[in-house]
Amino acid sequence: MKKLGVFLLTMVFMVTMIAGCALAEAPLTVGYIMGGPEAWQQAQMDGAQFACDKVGYEMVVLNTNYTPELEITNAEDLISKGVDAIIMYTVNEESGQRVAQMCNEADIPLFVLDGMIGEGPGKAVTYMSYSFVDLGMTVGKFVSENYPGGKMVYISGLLGAGVVEGYTDGLKQALEAGGNVVELVDQQPADWDRAKAIAVMENMVASGKEFDIAFINNEDMATGGIQVLKENNLLENVRVIATGGSEDGLAMIENGELQMTVAASPAYEGVYMVKVVQDYFAGKAIEPSMVVPATPITKDNVDKAITWVPDDNMFGMIFQ
Repeated sequence: MKKLGVFLLTMVFMVTMIAGCALAEAPLTVGYIMGGPEAWQQAQMDGAQFACDKVGYEMVVLNTNYTPELEITNAEDLISKGVDAIIMYTVNEESGQRVAQMCNEADIPLFVLDGMIGEGPGKAVTYMSYSFVDLGMTVGKFVSENYPGGKMVYISGLLGAGVVEGYTDGLKQALEAGGNVVELVDQQPADWDRAKAIAVMENMVASGKEFDIAFINNEDMATGGIQVLKENNLLENVRVIATGGSEDGLAMIENGELQMTVAASPAYEGVYMVKVVQDYFAGKAIEPSMVVPATPITKDNVDKAITWVPDDNMFGMIFQ
């Protein structure tokens, strides 16, 4: 009987140890909140998914569709699922602050991509983005140097998350620094939506307002704007500038529809942020903000753009 008791105690100990090891070795689960459905967001998520697959993390993806209320609901969902970390593209500073508070209360680290949370008690581990002020300045400097005397319209993305605000600030700074040789005659939002960009460009053309430069905030929207310019036989007279560096954008550079784009790979950001998550759980110090470099691209240096498709080379560069 005594031997049986010892045997049972031994078995209980072994089962407990095995269960403990299994729990210790369970993969981290990363919650990922996309801002919207367009190509930038998809490539950013693809980069994070690629890196998670490589390092053995699970990833749960939800999409906010640029709705602040849904951003909060998505965060609530991920927190209830017990994820270990949340990566989020915030679509609004106020909803971002609310999500940060929720994550802090649940002791879940929050990592923010391409946006800022508003002022308040909620804190993120880090913010990672391209410097949208610098991107705007790059565009302003390029048009000032290459098209003095030009009149420019700006079709922007969605206001409210600090992204377009940064672009606008940088653009106006560079135009002023360039002596205001290019005049910004109109600026209207199209919310990162190609259909809205088409409507905005149609309205700009119909208004009769003269312009010979169009800065369109991403290449997907630029495709719509270029379509309208073609339909009105205006593309030969309007130089189109964008940002992104996607495969479609580089093709438009090569065929002359885009004069310049600022290459900023969202896939690179997605992969990089998973590396930051890994470093955080390894106990390494994390910078409170991180700026990813971007590259202005013309026909002369198309080969310098970083791909929007995550691959082993990109992963190796970041996780070396």
